[in-house]
Amino acid sequence: MKIIYFFRLKGYQRIYLDLPGMGKTIGDKDINSSDDMLNVVLNFIDKIIPKQSYLLVGESYSGYLSLGVIAKKKEKVEGVAFICPMIIPEMEKRSFFKGVEKNNKYYHD
Repeated sequence: MKIIYFFRLKGYQRIYLDLPGMGKTIGDKDINSSDDMLNVVLNFIDKIIPKQSYLLVGESYSGYLSLGVIAKKKEKVEGVAFICPMIIPEMEKRSFFKGVEKNNKYYHD
C-alpha cells in the first residue's frame, strides 16, 4: 500500500462534507432517501468546485454515495478510494463470511 500525503501534493486541496444528520450537521426533513442525500452531495460539489475534477474518498455510507457521484459525474471523477464501503444497502442481498451472523453478532467456528 502506498501512502499519499495530500498536504504535500501541489494542486490538491482537501474538502470535507459533514453529511446532514451525521456528525455535527443537523438533519433535513427533505432528505428521505439515499437519492436525496446524493443530491445534497452533488449540489455541494457543484457549489464548491463546479469546474474542477476531483478524487473521492468514501467511508461506509459515503462510499455508497461515491458510487452515485461516479454515476452522475463520471467525467469529473479522477479516482476514488473506498474505506469499508456500504456497497449493497439491502441486508438481504449482502453476502457474509462464514461464521458471521446477519444480526451483526460475530461467531467463530
